[in-house]
Amino acid sequence: MHRLDICLPALCAVFLFSTAVRAEDSGGGAASHGGAGYGHRFAGISPPSAADPAPGPEAAGEKEVVVKLDDCMDNAPLAGYSFSEGKVVSCEDSTVDMYLSFSDEGGYFFLVPEDTQIKDIGPRNQLKSVRLIKPVDWSANHAASLIAGHVYVVWASTGDLYLVKVDALWEKHAMFGWIWHSHLTREAAEKFLKDNAGGPPGAPYFTR
Repeated sequence: MHRLDICLPALCAVFLFSTAVRAEDSGGGAASHGGAGYGHRFAGISPPSAADPAPGPEAAGEKEVVVKLDDCMDNAPLAGYSFSEGKVVSCEDSTVDMYLSFSDEGGYFFLVPEDTQIKDIGPRNQLKSVRLIKPVDWSANHAASLIAGHVYVVWASTGDLYLVKVDALWEKHAMFGWIWHSHLTREAAEKFLKDNAGGPPGAPYFTR
């Protein structure tokens, strides 16, 4: 697992509900941000170190945790994050839920393992404004292009959903905040879709 141009897996089989990206929330509005080129404002500034390990997913949902990651190719030990452990880990660690990669073309990406899902739900002012998430439109290649100010949903193999808001991108680094959102196992989601075949599209919702 290293740079984007050599590490993305081939398109894999995704879940019954993996189709096209859309999410809804109860508040919010577009955040003010500078996109992927936002980063050089931070040249020479030392961001805060990674937060202390969170006591648990529910507790993490009460307070935003701020994290800095490095590029997987340049600094693998500080490129990954484990939500369950609440700490920065190597992008090659068995517990990694998400890690940072930087492409030769200058793009920033979050990548996740094949048993984890990720999608971009656009700009949000606050993480807690995101309440309803449809369990569809996950990235088929388990990667998401990063834009400062955008929020990303990560659905871990444990069934826990995490919201990640990218605050800054600069010189192959990323700063983001995250909170725990909710929990729904893959089995429960698949059973719901099977039991409600022909029902309202996009159900069920993950909700806070």
